[in-house]
Parts: sequence; C-alpha cells; structure tokens
Amino acid sequence: MNGYIINIEIAVLFLLSAGYLNFTNSETTPLTDCHLKYLKEETFSRDTVSVSVTDCTSESFKNILCQICDFHQSVIVNVSWNKIHYIDDVECNCSGIDEIDLSNNDLSTLEANSFAFIQSARSIRLEQNHIYQVKEHAFIGMEKLEILDLSRNVLKYINLNSFVGAVNLQELNLSHNKLTKIAKNIFKGLSSLEIINLSFNCITHLDNLAFNNLEKLKTINLAGNKLAQFKLDFVLPSLNLNELDLSGNLFPHFENESLNNFEVRKLILSGLEHLEYILDGSFRNSEFLQIVNLSHCANLLFMEDGAFVNTPNLLELDVGYTKLKSVSKVYNDVTVNSKNLNLLLNGRQFCNDSIDISNLYEDTSVDNSNITHNATGADIQNSSSCPPVIISEIKPVYHVYVGQTLQLQCFAIGHLKPYIYWEHVQFSYDGIEMNSQFIRSGYFLNLSIHSLSTAGRYKCVAENGNQSVTKLFNVSVRHIDIGIRVLNKNSHSVLITWTRPHHAIKYVVMHRAYEKVSSYMRQNIRRYWKVFLITSLQPSTEYEICIASFSDDSDKNCIRTRTEKQSNPSRGIHHNTLVITVLSIAGFLIILFILTTLYRCADKIRVIRRHSVFIVGSSSRECFAEVSSDNNYTFENHHTDFLVEPIQKTQL
Repeated sequence: MNGYIINIEIAVLFLLSAGYLNFTNSETTPLTDCHLKYLKEETFSRDTVSVSVTDCTSESFKNILCQICDFHQSVIVNVSWNKIHYIDDVECNCSGIDEIDLSNNDLSTLEANSFAFIQSARSIRLEQNHIYQVKEHAFIGMEKLEILDLSRNVLKYINLNSFVGAVNLQELNLSHNKLTKIAKNIFKGLSSLEIINLSFNCITHLDNLAFNNLEKLKTINLAGNKLAQFKLDFVLPSLNLNELDLSGNLFPHFENESLNNFEVRKLILSGLEHLEYILDGSFRNSEFLQIVNLSHCANLLFMEDGAFVNTPNLLELDVGYTKLKSVSKVYNDVTVNSKNLNLLLNGRQFCNDSIDISNLYEDTSVDNSNITHNATGADIQNSSSCPPVIISEIKPVYHVYVGQTLQLQCFAIGHLKPYIYWEHVQFSYDGIEMNSQFIRSGYFLNLSIHSLSTAGRYKCVAENGNQSVTKLFNVSVRHIDIGIRVLNKNSHSVLITWTRPHHAIKYVVMHRAYEKVSSYMRQNIRRYWKVFLITSLQPSTEYEICIASFSDDSDKNCIRTRTEKQSNPSRGIHHNTLVITVLSIAGFLIILFILTTLYRCADKIRVIRRHSVFIVGSSSRECFAEVSSDNNYTFENHHTDFLVEPIQKTQL
C-alpha cells in the first residue's frame, strides 16, 4: 500500500506537533463528527495535504471543513460518498483548499454563492449527486476555478448566469444529465473555456449563439444526444476547434453545406444509426478538416463523389463497419479505413471479378488490409462495358393507402457518375413493357397517393454512358379499412362513429338516400373527431353512409341504415318530455318559496330598522320570526342595565 494508514488520534497529534493544524483560536466540534478515513503518503509533503473524510452530514461537514481550513499547505479534500444535502451556508473561508471532491452525495440545488468558502479552489467535482438546478451566480467569485464536473446529475436546463464569475474555467463537464436544449449565451463569461462535455443528454436543439465568444474552445463533445438538424450552425466561424464529437446522434443524412466552412480538425460522426447517405458538398470548404470518423454508422449506404470538395488537409477517413460500397473522391494521400467492407474507392470498380488486384497497391497511404483495391484508371476495364450498380434496397412491393406519400431513394455507383430517374411503367397482359411515363430525376421519389389509380409498376433507372440498369417495384394501393357504426338515430338524424386506423390522414363523410337518389352529400371530418351527426334526413328512409378518402370518392367504406318513422303526437308524452315538465314545475315551486321567504324576512327587517333598536322581550329575547308591527317591544340599552318602558303600537 502506497499510503500510510494512521490512527486518527496519532494523525492529529503529529499534525499539531508539525504546526500543520492550529485549533487554539477556534471553538469546533471534535473531528469524530466526520471521520478522517485515511491520510495518503503525500499528506506530509511540503506543498500539498490530501485528506479524505467519511460519515459526514451537512452539519458535521461544515465543522470539519472549518478545521481543515487551518492547514498551512494546499489541501485536496475528498468528501465523496457522504450524506451532504447542502453546502451554501458554510461560514469559514478555506483559502487553502485547492481541490474538493463532493461527488456521490445528496446535493440537489446549488444556490447563489454556494462556494464562497472555497473561492481559491481550482477543481470542484460534483458528479453523481441529485442536482436539478444551478441558480444564477452559483460560482460567483470563483476566479481561480479551472475544472468543474457536474456530470451524472438531473439538470434539465441551465440558467443564463449560472457560471458567471468563473472567468478562468477551462473544462466544464455536463455529461449524463437531462438537458434538452442549449440557449444562446448560456456560457457567457467563460472566455477561458477549452473543453465542454455535453454528451449523453437529451439535446435536440442548440442555438446558433450557444458557444458565442468562446474563442479558446478546443473540444465540444455532443455525443449521445438527439440532434437531428443536419446543418451545424452552432459551430461559429470564430471557433477554432480541434475536435467536435457528434457520435450517436439522430442525423438522418448530410446534404449540401451541412458541415460547411467551419474550422474543425477532427470530426467524430461514428455510431449514427439513422444516417443513410451523404451528398455532394456536405463537407465543402472545410479546409482545416484532417480526420473524419464515420465508422459504425450501420445504415450508411451512399456517399456521393463530391462530398469532400475543397478539403485539402484531409488525412484520415474512417468508414469501417458501414454499408458503403464506394467512397467520395478524396486526395491520394488520404488514409481510408474501411474495416469489414468490400469497398470501391472513388466510384471505380472492376467488371471482371477474376482480375488479380494483389499487385495494384502502390499507394502506401491506403490501408491495404482494409480496402478492396485502390486501382488506377488504367487497371479498370473500359467504362463502356461497366454498367452502374444500384445499391439501394428497393422492395418488390409497397403497400400504401390513399392520402399517404411513398418516399423512396435510389442510389447507384459507377466509374462515371450515374444519372438517376424514375418512371411509371405500363405493361401488357403478357408482361411486355408498353410505355413509360417519366416522373422525375434524382435520387429521391416522393410519390403522393391521390387515388386508387396510382397503383401500378414503377422503376428506378441508373444510366452511365451507354449502359443502364433498372429496378422495378409495384405500388399497391389498399382500400380504406375504416369501420363505421351507428350510435343513435331518429327520424331526421343519424349519429355515427368509426374506428381510427393508423394511416388516417384526411377523410370525408358521404351519405345519400339509397332508394331515391344516386348523388352523395359530402361533409369534411376533422382528424380529431370521434363521432359525427348527420342531420336533415327524411323519416323512414334507408340511407347509405360512407367514409371516403378526401381525394378519391371511390375509396370508401359504407353501411346502410334506416331512419325512424315520424313521431306521432297521439302516442302520448315521451318520457323525456315528461321528465323535463316535472323538473320545470318543481323548479318553479322552489323559486316561489325562496322569494316568499325573502319577502317576509325583508318586512321584519324593515320594522326593526325603522326604530333603529335591538328588539328584545320584557323578560327574554324574542325570536326573529315573531317580530311584526302588531307586537309591543322593550328596547335594551347595551351600555347600561336600564330598561325602557314598553312602547305601544300607536307609537309605532
């Protein structure tokens, strides 16, 4: 064991004799409130004292801290794994504490001036607490603080002035919290910040000025968040980053200028499970970029040739463990790591699988063990005999409903950049293609399903010079599957409800008198409606009621129901009418009783107020209900015991 394990009493005596502790001018609780667990070997060095304490609560921590403050050297205090709930009311000033570890305690809130007692500290560790709020000016006056660790807490937001005062902070760790967004100027005043770790939060948005005025920032770690916006506008031109880690986020793709023109040297994009393709110009003009890591992007299928336009300093590209078949055109001195791939560099391919490529590796900058080949144009067969290859996975059949949009993509690679377009194909009964209708060109097809007639055969075509390849697929438009049910009906209306399929977009209710007319009456229904009342119907008539697609009346589901006969007055009073009548009469009687009672009370009050006295009986107080102008009264004087003689009726 490197350190000396010393009994607490012996340690205190030794420190007292050496002059490291001075308790002569302080009245404190004994050190046994918190236990000095061990003193490391370097405890008795000339420059630093390292102390670790256990079994501390908030109160006992304050006591022992004020005693540790009497050390004459720089002190490293480890108070982790205790039961400290708050630290904001420590009264002593521990200018000698250089580092303090408060991790794995029960802290929940950092109040303003929480660390006023250790304003000379260079490092504060607060990870693995229950901190959900850092109030404004929590670190005010911490001008020497260089490292702050708030990881593995439950922070959901950061106040605007939380870190004001920590002007020399160099490393800030906020990883493994519950932050959802980073607002602008949230790190205002941290002009010395070099490393910020925001990994493994729930961040979906970063303001464009989130890292404003952080000119010394070198590393931003945003791994394991929920970023999906493919334009990284928060990386300001003023930032001169060595490393930006965006691995494990939700980026679906990178398009033109997504990663454009920012001064980052190492860009980590590994583990992007939703990333499918990278198009031309995604890394355009990133002249400082040296290393790009795209490994373990399990669904990355396609990288267009011009993705790395104007990246002259690119040295290393890692695309291992992806689905890529070809990489973007890169400079000859770029090392491409393509582990677990059968990769074609720069879109070049061999048409003859039997060609021996073992002697084609002359470029030492390429990792030969990981790349299929890095052949030159002379080693490749004539491009006229090399058709393009469609690498997208296109299913034979796609099932959709009217109102939906079918989104497909078709990527192809080849020696020459393939031209991609889509067509709607019509075939004869014997399977011969009759004619094709051009839809659009490009990698992507967004086919809006307006009606049942949209169903049919389609194809993606990739052309490369005189060669072309095709992938056919069918679009099957399914009929509406909404179930309708009648809830109630009478002679003039029908109340219906319906099931809600997951594909519901926009529908209409149609109805017609089935036996009389053929045209439908159409009424729109809102998506959030659950029932619909059809009114103005004829008695004793059979109606056909349908729910149909908004854009195609032929795509519908219908039921039939008959309205009731016209109500006959001779059949007697309907039970609903009887109930309403009885309730109306009862309500009228109750109101009449209340008004009568109020009138009688008002009359008695009028008699009393006319004489401006308190009315009592000659021997006892009279009940208010017995007061009237026909009685004789005795008036009580509340200030004396004198009773006034009765006043006769004539005097009233």
